[in-house]
Amino acid sequence: AQDNDLFIVTYPKCGTTWTQHITYLILNNGVPLSPDQRLDVVWPHLEEVGADFIADKATVLENHRLIKTHLPYEFTPNNDSKAKYIFVARNP
Repeated sequence: AQDNDLFIVTYPKCGTTWTQHITYLILNNGVPLSPDQRLDVVWPHLEEVGADFIADKATVLENHRLIKTHLPYEFTPNNDSKAKYIFVARNP
């Protein structure tokens, strides 16, 4: 993980997409994704694309590298960085 990484960490089906949209709006001064943008490209899923994709092609918005994961915290990349983690928990 790098100091400018911004992770959204959730259990599947617990508000991941909703949280991604809200966070994107906050970082982008309320401007939503354009019709030609896809959320899964702007905010890649670490388990699907891998660390190499994140290192080379992850979106940087407001100086944050945007990353989504469903991994438990202890398995997310950390390396003692100052990365930011938004964790969503839900009581089913």
